[in-house]
Amino acid sequence: RYTAGGTTAGSATLVNTTTSGNQRFPDVAMKSTGEFMVVWMDDAKDSDGWSICYRKFSSAGGAVSDELNLATADTRQKKFPRVTISGNDAAYYVTWATTGSDYGIRAAKVTSESGAGTVTATDVVTASSFFVNNPVIGADQDGNTVIAWQYFGAAGYSDIKGRRYNSSWVLQDSEFTANTDDSNHQT
Repeated sequence: RYTAGGTTAGSATLVNTTTSGNQRFPDVAMKSTGEFMVVWMDDAKDSDGWSICYRKFSSAGGAVSDELNLATADTRQKKFPRVTISGNDAAYYVTWATTGSDYGIRAAKVTSESGAGTVTATDVVTASSFFVNNPVIGADQDGNTVIAWQYFGAAGYSDIKGRRYNSSWVLQDSEFTANTDDSNHQT
């Protein structure tokens, strides 16, 4: 952790309690009060391969939740998590890619109170026969979110696709394409 001036605040904090296997691709979001949540990939949590874990911390750096598996009901491999928080600090929002029998993008809303919080997960893109990857997520002051990802289509090029959700975590419109040039790869 660092102060606004760039100096360290306290000592290093071990985020993950599971140290067997591999833990990769961490991401972090911080509330205006200094409390924060970290997400990462872990290959030791379930028999499906990679899973997405998260843990919440106080502004002093102490854990306020256990290390938790975010998507236990999903049997596909879960990769490349990203996290953000709404401007009003009401919830964290996480997105990740899935691989296995099909490719997909999933997301979850995790309420920001101390402890595990309440997790509400949703499929953003399901059963895609084309490769989807590298999701990112952003939230506004009220918790409205946008999720975007890279889509590799049949023509051999990639697009950037997206979907919007309101603060109640309800899909607002159909999938959109962010880029206008579809003759090259978009990353």
